[in-house]
Amino acid sequence: MFLRDGRSLLQCQQANNLSLKNDHINEEKHENVATRTRISSFFIPKTRCIAKLGVAKGNIETLENEPNDLEQLHGYEEDDCCEICGDGGKLMLCDSCPSAFHPSCLNLDSVPDGDWYCSTCRCRKCGLRNEVNKLDTLMISCSQCRTKYHRHCVMDCDLENEMTAPWCCSSTCRNVFHGLQTLVGREILLRSGLRWVLLGSLLKRRVGNQARMNDVERQLTGAYRLLEKCFNPMVDPKSGVDLLSQMIFSRESRFKRLDCRGFYTIVLMKGEQLVSAATVRIHRNLVAEMPLIGTNVRFRNQGMCKALMKALQGLLQKLGVHKLIIPSIQHLVDSWKGSFGFKLIDPDDWLERNSTLNMLPFPGTALLYKSLSQN
Repeated sequence: MFLRDGRSLLQCQQANNLSLKNDHINEEKHENVATRTRISSFFIPKTRCIAKLGVAKGNIETLENEPNDLEQLHGYEEDDCCEICGDGGKLMLCDSCPSAFHPSCLNLDSVPDGDWYCSTCRCRKCGLRNEVNKLDTLMISCSQCRTKYHRHCVMDCDLENEMTAPWCCSSTCRNVFHGLQTLVGREILLRSGLRWVLLGSLLKRRVGNQARMNDVERQLTGAYRLLEKCFNPMVDPKSGVDLLSQMIFSRESRFKRLDCRGFYTIVLMKGEQLVSAATVRIHRNLVAEMPLIGTNVRFRNQGMCKALMKALQGLLQKLGVHKLIIPSIQHLVDSWKGSFGFKLIDPDDWLERNSTLNMLPFPGTALLYKSLSQN
């Protein structure tokens, strides 16, 4: 038995059991178990019980717009992890949404007096928040960067077509959005019989034919299965959300740190074999984040990861993106630096930039970047 978003009832039950188990661990303070809990403070491993995701039940656009949080079932009010760094502790809450933040992660010395609203709840132009049930203060979101604006703050927006046409807040976001949409489902040939394909949410009116849509849905499911074998399961303890499926299917969440709208998946193919896959999301033209990349075990140590990275970097350069950022576990940092040319990010510089971007937090990992700007 499955819910509408494809999760099995067994998943929901296990998420609830994990929550109860964590409460018991905190009460008992058992030394060994507590150590494992600190290491996995953000993601709790789960049994491999993810069912085949029911992508065929509807199109990807429908899946993208369906929130995938167990918190909707259990009625959680606020998040207990910082939306920027992913850690817990003393947090200040947004007075309009469930988001929580460390003041230091927002470059604040202390909690502001009075009501405070996060960047997701405020208009980027005027800085004021959305007021419910007032037409002149309704928000619209950029189709690419998801930044919100009041309708009256955007003078050049065609409001009559807002619900039927994608709207972008700038020419930069418009070029990135339409560039990605044009490439979704298209095969790009490489050397030695290899080819890469960009997968992701595809607007119905831009598809052209149903066969292309079906191929995208099928390949997204294949990419999910490949990456599921490459990584330990990642389940958010607060909501029970499987982060891998969030990224692959670009699902929405009330929690800012789990909102994966705008994610695309790039895959490397050889014949009919899925060789490698990576998840990527572009934030305006400033940075692109690539949280996960994995290779089919049959094709490892054959340069396939480098081939996929080269294709991805070429795509990002064509779209005018300046930097590519990845999270890495500590023992792979030297490999990323030596073989792929990445560098460690200055934490202070990154903290200031990330406070304005909605990027997935991975506590306990090192952040690396690579400049993509061409001379």
